[in-house]
This record gives sequence, structure tokens and C-alpha cells, in this order.
Amino acid sequence: MDTELYDAIFTPHSTHTNTLMSFGYFMSDDSNADEIKVVKAHVKINWEGGIKTTSLMRGFEVVADGPKWKFGTNSAPAPGEIFLASIGACFTATFTKCAQESMTILNGVYTDVRATIDHEMSGKERLNSIEMELTACAEEKFKKELQKCFEKAKTRCPLTNAVKCEMEIAYKFKKE
Repeated sequence: MDTELYDAIFTPHSTHTNTLMSFGYFMSDDSNADEIKVVKAHVKINWEGGIKTTSLMRGFEVVADGPKWKFGTNSAPAPGEIFLASIGACFTATFTKCAQESMTILNGVYTDVRATIDHEMSGKERLNSIEMELTACAEEKFKKELQKCFEKAKTRCPLTNAVKCEMEIAYKFKKE
């Protein structure tokens, strides 16, 4: 593939981002993505006080808190907001990966994520629905391919697939 075309496909707004779209958290740089079937991710969460936490993964930190009305300090996004950002980011990355595979040059991609959350008097909350609106910008000659990429992304995105079906969650509790 010629360098100019490669840069056009993998570079949104001149910022180089060639990220392997898989849960590639524990792969070495010489791993072959076609050979990878299952990759495990690991996140450690530390309680900081109140309802504030810091999550650690692959050398990165994500801080979560909540609004004051939920006993937070409002110093960071709430876990639900981070969850929605994660789903939106995953869907956007999956869409751009589909575009890269089809050699579609994107000028920009923007995703707006909205959710409906029920708050019950008992304190129980439930995320009822998520709506994502993805806007893709491309030259006219690539616009036909955008809808195909969108449809592929809807079936390939690991996080949206996880929330569409029942997922097993194993809970364990330790006292120290």
C-alpha cells in the first residue's frame, strides 16, 4: 500500500492513529492479529474515598466520581458516563476500522451517545436505553461505502455486542 494512501486511511485530521481494533491488551508487538482468538484484559480499581475510584489498566488511569447529589465530589465523570463514553468510543473505533478495511478515507467521525436511566426511590438505577448517532465525513466518492461500514460496525463492536445479550458476570468477594 502506498504511504500517502495509508496515511489518508489511518490518519484522521492529520493525527496518526493506527490502533489494532481488538481487545489487544496483552499482545506483544510481534503478534499476528489474525491468529489471536481470545485476549484477556485486566483492570484494577482503587477506592479513593466517598464514591470516587481510580481504575488502572495498561499504565493508564481513569478516575470516576459522581455528582454531589449522589454523594460524590463531582471531580470526575460518573461510572455510567464513562461506560457510555466507552461504548461510544468502541463503536467509533470499530466503524473506523471497517472504513480502513474497505479503503474508505474518512475526514472525520463524530459520535453522540445518549442514554435513559431510571432512578427508583429505593436507590436502584437501571440503564434502559442507549442511542448512538454516528456522523461520518468523507469525500463524495467514499460516501456509498459509509453505510456499509456503519452496518458492519453494528455487528462487530465488542462493547455494544456485550450489552445486547446476557453476559455472564462472576462476582467474588474477599475480606482483608
